[in-house]
Amino acid sequence: MRALVIDGQRVEVVALPPILAQLRDTGRVPDEALGHELLATVKIYNAVPAGEEAAWTAALLAEYAAEGAKESEPR
Repeated sequence: MRALVIDGQRVEVVALPPILAQLRDTGRVPDEALGHELLATVKIYNAVPAGEEAAWTAALLAEYAAEGAKESEPR
């Protein structure tokens, strides 16, 4: 589980690390299609309130991009 800030609220997102890892392993870039896929997968494990899908998608894509940036940093 990992916490994200979605619309100013801290939300615990179940299964987020393995979801991000699985998609990151495919080499996908953060785009609209990936955002829809992320949201659909996250909704399997988490209740996403009606009307908040866009905010969730934006937060998920931002987290995906941040994870990718960390992965590409030299060690």
